[in-house]
Amino acid sequence: MDYHFDSKEDVKLIILTVINNFNIPITNAMIVDTVLTHSFVEYIDIMQYLHELTETSLVTYYIENETRYYSLTQKGKDTVSYFSSKIPLTVRERLFATAKENARAFLNDESVQATYEKANDFEYTVTLRIMERGGDIFNLKITAGTEKMAKAMCGRFKRDPQTFYTSVFSMLVDTEGEN
Repeated sequence: MDYHFDSKEDVKLIILTVINNFNIPITNAMIVDTVLTHSFVEYIDIMQYLHELTETSLVTYYIENETRYYSLTQKGKDTVSYFSSKIPLTVRERLFATAKENARAFLNDESVQATYEKANDFEYTVTLRIMERGGDIFNLKITAGTEKMAKAMCGRFKRDPQTFYTSVFSMLVDTEGEN
């Protein structure tokens, strides 16, 4: 069943639900993408009511690198908790699934970096990083003989950084041979 919401209260509750589902501060674009994926609400309504939610202290934001990051205040969390049943369960489930998928993509984009640069005429330096809470938990620099090889390393790392990290970590802390 397709849903479309026009009432001010419903649109605000959908926005609050989306922000709540991410469990991390999120950008305007993430809110809009999550809601518009399902065509529940019009873009202009999202923008207007997001502004009103900040004015009424249900949502707060901070600015970092010229980007606004939104999160719920305690009042916003209480509102979602109290009124969430006004939004049909199937809509809430769809919003949750989309938020979960978008959060995973956002965290991968923000926390995993794979870059390379030409070191000299014969080599490229590949840098593979995983960051958490603003700091590196994994940072590896390795030399590749060709640009093609450097690109391949970056691509492989970006596709599955968790497996790469786990493999390297387990090799480094293997204690079976130690007594």
